[in-house]
Amino acid sequence: MSTEEKLRQMTDEALRELTYEEYGQTLYLEAHTARNLLELKRLLGSPTLEGAARVAIERQVLAMSGKLPTTENRPLVSLGQGEYRRNIMAEDC
Repeated sequence: MSTEEKLRQMTDEALRELTYEEYGQTLYLEAHTARNLLELKRLLGSPTLEGAARVAIERQVLAMSGKLPTTENRPLVSLGQGEYRRNIMAEDC
């Protein structure tokens, strides 16, 4: 049985005991938070819960500091010349 299956079958009380240890810190996760982390792990395709937590924390720090990468707004291709120029954007595809 995989770790993911074990987590799905755990009771709320058992999930409350779930801990994450690294760098001398222990985080006690509530059942709801543990389930959210498990769902995030699935959505990210992360092999571990720790990886999913790391990605979520890094993205949040970048978002809060205003350094989150923005989406590309340049055209995929620009065809023609002068007033006859046609820019093909990602939304056009």
